[in-house]
Amino acid sequence: DIQVLDEKAIELIKSKYEDNVPSLTYQKQRHGDDFQLIDLGVKLGLEPLSPLQEYTPEWRSGTLYSLKHNKDGPVRFVGYNETGFGLIDQTTPMQLFTQQILNASNEVVGVNVVHMTLFDINDQVSFDRLYLKVDENLDDHHDGKIFARNASGERLKYRIVAQHDQVVAVLYPFQGRVRRANLVQQIVPPTGTIVSLFGTGRIGRLYFVPVGMVIGEAVEDAETTCKFPTSDMTEMLRTGVRHFPEFPGMVDVEILVGDDGALIEPPLKESWPVECVMEATEDLRATLAAAYERKEQEKSNYEARGRRLFDNLKLMAQNRPLRIDKATAGETLSQLKKLRNEVEKVQKEISCVKEKEYKQVMNAIRSYQIALTRAVKAN
Repeated sequence: DIQVLDEKAIELIKSKYEDNVPSLTYQKQRHGDDFQLIDLGVKLGLEPLSPLQEYTPEWRSGTLYSLKHNKDGPVRFVGYNETGFGLIDQTTPMQLFTQQILNASNEVVGVNVVHMTLFDINDQVSFDRLYLKVDENLDDHHDGKIFARNASGERLKYRIVAQHDQVVAVLYPFQGRVRRANLVQQIVPPTGTIVSLFGTGRIGRLYFVPVGMVIGEAVEDAETTCKFPTSDMTEMLRTGVRHFPEFPGMVDVEILVGDDGALIEPPLKESWPVECVMEATEDLRATLAAAYERKEQEKSNYEARGRRLFDNLKLMAQNRPLRIDKATAGETLSQLKKLRNEVEKVQKEISCVKEKEYKQVMNAIRSYQIALTRAVKAN
């Protein structure tokens, strides 16, 4: 069927079409004398932009003048040359790993940004920071001038804003305005927390968290590096997501339980990527408690066995005959040596035996052993 449209209907269709002209935000990167589009993950209309190699751009005076799809022809768009921001994918959230900063009175006075990952194509990225008071509003800090240059002449790319005990926003300039980046914040637990290590069956205790970027009151005598050697698994576990020197993101962990579920004594001391260190679940804490119970039971069993051996040795010393039978001296000497060696092996486990008593018995046994040796030789 053919429908004839009146002038009003035609104008309505035209207005809808013009209002829906897709906008394309782009950046250009110089390679010799050429420019190329950089995919920022911005959608063209309602659909994601096709692979950039399918398009042929035309540049005039450094500006994207036209864009032609190699198969479908010219693309109608409103272009915006973004020169102030380097995120490759704006839809992928930034990841921040933070820990609250407490003063001597146990009051929250700032946030320690231990680690941060993001997608950015620039080699050098400068960060600004802002700590809001309780009564301050984030909307009062959306002035684009904050992204001028710092004291070193570097252009500021991100402003990390914190309030109380967490980061509330990461601001960045985009299309001439200040925008808020998508972010996912993970709170780093306090030192002493029982943690699990991603990709392993290990359970540990968080020992030390270095200072990364401080937002709020300065930390006195701040330690910025780990104390323990780096885990051999770090390179394998570290994701390919970009991170920066300001955020090394390593923390010290005392590993208490190995992959086999057995206690490690003494604990293994290593530094691990903070994104791989998570507060242990109830089940894992129960596993740790069970491992300690098994260890205590083993210790108790060792001590009971050591006590029995020591009591047998003590009994031999007490029952030493006044005159040694040369015929049985060799067999008695062999039994005494064996029992004495076993007692000496478990000496540390016999905590219930006082040192004075132990020395008295061992001196008596040595005297008895000398007498038996002489009797064997004389025979």
